[in-house]
Amino acid sequence: MSVPKRSFTPPPGTPIHQLAIKPIFDALEPREKFYAHYCARAAWHGSRIIMRQVSPESPYIFDFIMDLYHACNRKWDTLVTQCNITSEELERFLEYAAMFLCNLGNFYGEGDQKFIPNLTAETLQRLSSISQKTKESLDKIIVPLLAVPPFNLGYPGKSAQSGYYPGTELMSQKEIAHVSEAIIEHSIGPENTRVRKLIKDGKPTYNLLQASAETGVPANGLHRLANDISIVRGDHSVEMSNICSDLTRAKEYVSNSRQNPVLGALHRII
Repeated sequence: MSVPKRSFTPPPGTPIHQLAIKPIFDALEPREKFYAHYCARAAWHGSRIIMRQVSPESPYIFDFIMDLYHACNRKWDTLVTQCNITSEELERFLEYAAMFLCNLGNFYGEGDQKFIPNLTAETLQRLSSISQKTKESLDKIIVPLLAVPPFNLGYPGKSAQSGYYPGTELMSQKEIAHVSEAIIEHSIGPENTRVRKLIKDGKPTYNLLQASAETGVPANGLHRLANDISIVRGDHSVEMSNICSDLTRAKEYVSNSRQNPVLGALHRII
């Protein structure tokens, strides 16, 4: 059955709520403020990993939104005159940006359906004209930003895509089952892994990319699951290292005996 081609745009009037964090944060003791600060930083470092797992373009869409935010000096309304767009077009862009930030990607967190801005490529290009940086940011993403299909996340094909299989070589269902069997056999959870297919000497090989701050051979010495499947540690290593660093700083400001073991356990997992 073919999937009808249609645009998935955020619903009009998307609600935007501002969280009143300052009065709550101000009420904390100094030690609690530092603890909350470093825990929040550690969580935020993981946001780019989430976006990368959603779609290849998601981190760059985030950069475009942030570049626009800084280019207009946080005054979105000025984009109407500076970029020669209408108030309605600005509102549509902000609705898309809010939906993107809420889901940390350009697919809905519930349902995995792709959503695109209710704007033309020409309008987006006018928006990006505010600076050279925003122009370059948009150039990286404008095609996948507006592309439909893919319609949703799933097995890569004509109508779906997946961030779990990076690279240019597509994997068949049989190949996925082959890698899955090896993962199960060695009791490796798929939650912190991705699979990249490579062609070497005309034959396929598979790298099981394991998210971790550390690189190199695992401590248990296991780096090959089968003749054609190897573990490669260090996926998202920059972000994972930053998470570890901030969790370590948070441990300096724990308030009770329960917090330290929890942070230590998180650190060991990463």
